[in-house]
Amino acid sequence: MTSRVGSILIAMLLGVVALIAAIVIVVLVDGDGRAEDAVVVSSLRDDDIVLLGEPIEIRVTVRDTEPVTSVELVVDDEPVGRDAQPVEDPTQGDFIATFSWAPERLGFADLTIRAVSVSGKVSELTFRVEVTDDPSRLPATLQVGVLSPRSAQRVPVDESLAVLVQAGGDVGEPAATFTLEVDGLEVDSAPAETSEGGGSVAVLNWTPRAPGVVTLRVRARTLSGQEGVTEVTVEVVGEAVTEGGGAGSPADDDSDQLGLLSIRDPQDGDEFPYAEDLSIDLDIAAEDTGRIVNLEVYVNADFLLNLEPDRLPDGSYRLSIPFQPPAPGDYSVQAVAFSESGQRFDARVEIRVLEGEESTEGPLPDLVPLAITVGEGNRVVVTVANQGEAAIQSATVLISVERTADRVLLAETEKTLTLSRGGSQAITLPTVLNEELEITVLLDGGNAVAELDEGNNEITALFQPAVGPDLVAQGLELSQDRRAIVRIGNVGAANFSGTLRVLLLFNGQAAEQLSFTGVLAVQGSLTLTGATPIEGAGELSAIIDPGNEIAEANEGNNLVTITITP
Repeated sequence: MTSRVGSILIAMLLGVVALIAAIVIVVLVDGDGRAEDAVVVSSLRDDDIVLLGEPIEIRVTVRDTEPVTSVELVVDDEPVGRDAQPVEDPTQGDFIATFSWAPERLGFADLTIRAVSVSGKVSELTFRVEVTDDPSRLPATLQVGVLSPRSAQRVPVDESLAVLVQAGGDVGEPAATFTLEVDGLEVDSAPAETSEGGGSVAVLNWTPRAPGVVTLRVRARTLSGQEGVTEVTVEVVGEAVTEGGGAGSPADDDSDQLGLLSIRDPQDGDEFPYAEDLSIDLDIAAEDTGRIVNLEVYVNADFLLNLEPDRLPDGSYRLSIPFQPPAPGDYSVQAVAFSESGQRFDARVEIRVLEGEESTEGPLPDLVPLAITVGEGNRVVVTVANQGEAAIQSATVLISVERTADRVLLAETEKTLTLSRGGSQAITLPTVLNEELEITVLLDGGNAVAELDEGNNEITALFQPAVGPDLVAQGLELSQDRRAIVRIGNVGAANFSGTLRVLLLFNGQAAEQLSFTGVLAVQGSLTLTGATPIEGAGELSAIIDPGNEIAEANEGNNLVTITITP
């Protein structure tokens, strides 16, 4: 158990958390068809050895003749993550997804990559790795990680992108330099700096000039010539700026380009006396940005947290984020926000924490689980609160789910929590239960957080899986003016409420997307009509919920196909 609150703060993220890039390429084939080099695995293969608790970044590329709607990572039959919108690389015809996995048990782990295409076809790749807690069994390598941007993140064209990188590893010396390569060309380099928690960090810069999917390669080198490499794939969106304005000029972009992100408090140059329980509330505001889909905060180029903030009624954003400096020193605090149209907004302040008298005792937080509820796809959701006297800042805690009757472990996962005093958060666990069962959820099983009360971290409740709707493609036809008409029914045992999307494909190519927002009652039906005439002859298909965003009783009845003539 940690003895001080400060020791569980940013230092946990400023340490060497190197992500080992594992690239998995799955080539899908129909029926009994076969393809040469159908599966290619780089960096992570059968019988590879990985370190217990060490985060691993698994990069997946799926190649198919039809769109891929979701990619899922399953470890030992437990879902770890699912990407319902893999990024498409139109130049290669690939779909890219990325997952992060930290091995939780010693021994062997079976990993499965499961990809689903628009027609419902499923393709899987399974391989086994060994998990060890002995670093000496791993080859000494310089491990490199990209803290920002995130894999598959959308970045705007013609705007400078700050690439925050980190390196470490058991090589006997730190990284001395970092370089950034795009399409095989070096675009920036920078000397390495030592982070507060150890390891080497740097900020590299690149300005994308054209839209598309781009792979950024980061290379770190030591003075003796040892080298480590990692990659991150981003999607560049928007139109390049052309001379003389025109359709690609900034004046024609969305108005959210004029928005403002600011750190209102603290202000640039503010000073604070250091104390073990010092907490600085970052007052972050955004106006005229459009809807923000992701807000990231960094301290001295080290990742602190990311979230999707709640929008105020007037369309602006205002939130307070606690930051507890681990020691006296100078801190550069940066907030980065991304709008749904791909615009990026930055704000930065420089503050100083002065030497002060440390207290031997200070207030402590107290993690308490409040409720167990049913989440989307019948996942376990636990609501936790901090009922202590101090904030919890970026603390990684172990959460366990057990069957109450015999205390059999159903699943374990690690979550990074940031909770102010009195704050609460609903955490969706990767545990899926399809039967009624009494379960017990235990927080902070590894005692990573020093708390006022270590005896109130457990909750028991009856988990009752939700009965979902079942959306069925009941019919597809053309109107007299050759517009698609799709009939949809709900044959499930529960009403559907929300937004339903329908993808139209003509001869295997996306033709149009329809949508419906509202309620579709049990045994109810609705009809959607397209706006674009379908010209020519061929196969016309309608796919309900192509991204599998809706949890249904039956996911296999969402496709209808007809043959049309000129």
